[in-house]
Formats: sequence, C-alpha cells, structure tokens
Amino acid sequence: INAEYMGGGCRPFAKLMCIKGVVFFTFWQQITISLMVHLGVLKETGNFNTETIARGLQDFIICWEMLIAALLHHFFFPYNEFNGLPSRDHDPSIPIELRMEHVTPLRFEDYQASLIKNEEDRTSEE
Repeated sequence: INAEYMGGGCRPFAKLMCIKGVVFFTFWQQITISLMVHLGVLKETGNFNTETIARGLQDFIICWEMLIAALLHHFFFPYNEFNGLPSRDHDPSIPIELRMEHVTPLRFEDYQASLIKNEEDRTSEE
C-alpha cells in the first residue's frame, strides 16, 4: 500500500525508522558486547564463562528493545489508519488471484472427490 493510497497521515519515515531501528540497535549492541568481551570488560564469574555472560546480556537487552519496539509499533502502526480504506477483496483493479472473494474453505471431502475424479479421468484416458 503506497502513501498516496493511504492518505497524508501514514508517517512512512517514522515507520521505516521503527523497523530499521530494531535491526540497527541489535547489530551494534552485538558489536559492542563482542568488543567488551575482547577488551576484558566482561569477565568470567563463578559458573558463567564470558561467552555465556555475553549471550545472556545480548538476550536481556533484546528483551527490553522488543518492549520498546512493541510500544513504538503500537504508536506508529495504528489500526485506525486503515479504517475507511477500500477493501482489496472487491477491488477490480487487483487480479482475482490476489483477492480473497473467490476463496472458499478447503474441505477434505472436496479434496477427496477431486482425487477420485482425477483418477477416473486418468483411467478413462488409457
């Protein structure tokens, strides 16, 4: 969905930064933690070696990052932005293969009947 279709209030830059921020911070925090291990800032303690401490620190920070990302997503990707937009399901400019109006639930009986019919067609051709 492009910005013109959605109207003026879609804030594409904020959305891009929200997504890219997760990747950016995760990458650089891993570099920082690896550097801390290399420089000896993170040291072995008791039952934990430096690799375990580094991995635990990375996991702990990512948990907090995801909490912040979830809050930002709630703010920058609100559901009400899409209220009033035309549904893709009935838009004639979209190919029918991409619309959902022609999709029916799959039932085992239909699949079984199709297999039987295909088998009958195959045997009748021989």
